[in-house]
Formats: sequence, structure tokens, C-alpha cells
Amino acid sequence: MYEPTPKVTAPLPPSSTMQARVSAALLALLMGYFWVFQPISGLWVQHWLVKDGTPGMAIVTKEHWAGHNAVVYQYRVGQRVYTGQGRRSLHNSKYANVMPGEKTIVYFSASHPWLSAIDLPSFVTIPGLPVALLVWVFEAGFIITVINPKSRWAFDFRGQRRTLIAQQSRREGWDMAKDRMLLIGCGVVVVFVMAALGIGINALFGRK
Repeated sequence: MYEPTPKVTAPLPPSSTMQARVSAALLALLMGYFWVFQPISGLWVQHWLVKDGTPGMAIVTKEHWAGHNAVVYQYRVGQRVYTGQGRRSLHNSKYANVMPGEKTIVYFSASHPWLSAIDLPSFVTIPGLPVALLVWVFEAGFIITVINPKSRWAFDFRGQRRTLIAQQSRREGWDMAKDRMLLIGCGVVVVFVMAALGIGINALFGRK
């Protein structure tokens, strides 16, 4: 009786392993800066502005290089001049279109005057939380790839999907009803995670 020869996945050569680690590390650093470090820094700023934000006036010095309606501004607290950056006001139409050389309202922390924003946040949150959650999943995958490129959860930077994709393509034992139930369950979990994060962030950093 003929028995098919089991397919054996060849191990990654050392060069491919190093390439995967380097590529994953670069992407992890890039995404980590924009989607981990900056959101955490934003939480710190929002916390102090919600706690003891004080209104003041600032001079817009220039357009910010990042665009997206962002400007750079300077404001004075006591004898010191501080520089900040942020989007033009969304809450006050008077300052919604300020140009370099014009004044805009600004809110700064009374206890940490170098922390400021043009619009005073009403609560502490991570902007774009659903997208951030998705990016954090990819960030975890990049970190796993750096630690162990041979892991089933690692990303394949060779342009091929080995064992994991083969297992997913078979979809043994799953029917359409179960897939739909799993999709609904994942959606419910994501909603609860987002709500829990929002409540937890406000409990830790919001106004006491």
C-alpha cells in the first residue's frame, strides 16, 4: 500500500534567521516608537492637563513638519518660555485657523508647565485605541520573531508561509457556523478589552 511521504519543513539557514531578526527588530522599533512610546507619553501629558490644566496664551511660531493641521507654539509661564506642538484648536473656532505669528489659547500643567496642549482634554485616553490594539498585536509578533524566528507565531520575512499557513489552509474540523461564532466572540472580546482599557486608564490617570 502506498503511503505518501510526510512533508518536512526545512530549517531556516543562519542567514535567513539573522535577516528575520534584523527586519523584525527594525519594524518593532519603528512601530514601538509611534504606537507604544508616543501613546504612553500622551497619557502622561493628558493626566497632568486633566489634573491641573491652566489656560494661557501662546504664539504660533511655525507649521509643524508632520502636517495634519499641527503647529509649533511658544508660551510663557513665569520667567520661562516653553515650546509645544499640537493640532490647531478643534474646540474653539476662534483659534481653529491660526497662522504663524498669531495667538492661540493653550493649556499647561500648573505643576509641570512644560506639558501643554492647545485643547484641554476632558479625560485620559489613547487616541485611535482600536488601531492601537491591532498594532500592538503586530508589535508582539515582531518581538516574538526577534526572540525566536522559528516560532509558529513569528513573521516569515522570506515571502513564504510555512507550517502555520499550511495548517490554516486545511481548516480541519471547522464549519461556517463555528467560524461565525468565533468571529462574533472575538469582536465581543475586543470591545470589552477596549472598554476595560478606557476605564483603567481613566482610573489611573484621570482626575481624582
